[in-house]
Amino acid sequence: MTICCRRNGKLAYTEVNQGDMMDVLMRNEIRCIPMCFLTNHHFPTFLPRRYICKHVPIFLHKTEGPPCSTTGCFLPITAQYRDLLPAKAQNVLDREQKHYETKNKAEDYLAFSKYYCPETDMFLFFHPVKSQWKVINSENMHLKHIVKAFSEGPTRVVFPPLVDFQGHYETKGQYPGAESQELDSALQKRGVIPFVDKDFPPSDVSILGKHALESAPKVTPKELKGGVSWYRAREIHDGDFPVRLFDKIAPSHVLQGGLGDCWLIAAISVVAEFPDFFPKYVFQDSQCNCEGKYSFNLFDYSKQEWKTITVDDFLPCYPKSKYAEMPIPKFSQPNGNEVWLLLLEKAFAKLVGGYLNLKAGYAGLAWMMLTGCMDYNRWILEKGVTPLTWRRRPIMMFHSTGQHLGFDYAAPSDSDPLYKEEDFLNYLRKCAKKNYLIGAVAVHGGAVEAVHSNGLIEGHAYAVLAVSP
Repeated sequence: MTICCRRNGKLAYTEVNQGDMMDVLMRNEIRCIPMCFLTNHHFPTFLPRRYICKHVPIFLHKTEGPPCSTTGCFLPITAQYRDLLPAKAQNVLDREQKHYETKNKAEDYLAFSKYYCPETDMFLFFHPVKSQWKVINSENMHLKHIVKAFSEGPTRVVFPPLVDFQGHYETKGQYPGAESQELDSALQKRGVIPFVDKDFPPSDVSILGKHALESAPKVTPKELKGGVSWYRAREIHDGDFPVRLFDKIAPSHVLQGGLGDCWLIAAISVVAEFPDFFPKYVFQDSQCNCEGKYSFNLFDYSKQEWKTITVDDFLPCYPKSKYAEMPIPKFSQPNGNEVWLLLLEKAFAKLVGGYLNLKAGYAGLAWMMLTGCMDYNRWILEKGVTPLTWRRRPIMMFHSTGQHLGFDYAAPSDSDPLYKEEDFLNYLRKCAKKNYLIGAVAVHGGAVEAVHSNGLIEGHAYAVLAVSP
């Protein structure tokens, strides 16, 4: 049976067995809403298809027989892979940009998907006039060249399927993208060694932390239930668009996942109101790289010193089902194809010794680690006091960042500032005008995760983005 569903705002068709139907519908990771069910018997033109576009590596293969000079891992000729391409392939990318201005009819193929294979030194182009793929030994398909293979030819090479949509050909179909190991192998042949962080490896120890793993090795926290699969950042994106480090930084793009680090997510979303801050001061990289290595500037408030935190781009995900288009991260979620938040969360996790050490912190601690500013004011609503009164609680000592995040309050004192409700709101308004970073925690003494009448959730941290005048 073919299920017609909507994925990421687009229609897609997937083959499923009737017995697996409920399993398909119940899986959150496929991110699809069933629309109708079709059978190939009644609708032979509806074949299982999905996008495979010019932004992801592909593995050209044969239906049978040994590999040949036309098969192998083909890298897309795009800006993301530019540094891995030889000069002649980079020239194709430059010519593509010029083609949008010159509109040279002979070079219309530059506007379509194009690839280069480092193993065989071959190019894969799409010929829009003949509507076929061609593997050639030249970067100039419009000039004289030798054709090694072409779609529907006798070589038994399987090319990406094509769909003619109103005269515009697109690459679609159930076609294999290059597996991570194959791509890593191709990168190594180009002199790029994919980075694996041995100090914070893609394994359970980075989630639990070394101390927790040694002290309670038989305890399985809920974050590990169902299994964890690690995928590189380049694999966690919609194949229709290239993965980006930054796309658009905004509070609404900061999304929490299955980790109890709402304090960190809330803190980051407040700083995201100043989108230039992260790429200018926190990230040492300006764009995604094929090495999978990223460095961050974070302040260790317990030791009063700046640190460079370097991580690989392996991210913890739910095990990928055969129906999923892409892996689904377990913790913070990507907005579109940008991965800056996922990598930043991992850098914080490394600094504190493990992902689970990020549970139950305070937004102010995250701001300290991002900015280095230790001027942290924390106000607590006095219990049982009428009218409403807020007390400023000074901090006596910070816990080590290598253990549970937090601090100890100084004992209440008669010298602690006290504000009545309206005075406190005026104080917040002044802070907001000065662009202070402001957060809040819903603490009413109720059950954790309880939803109150005002919509706030007990124990959750919130970003304060504005204060009403």
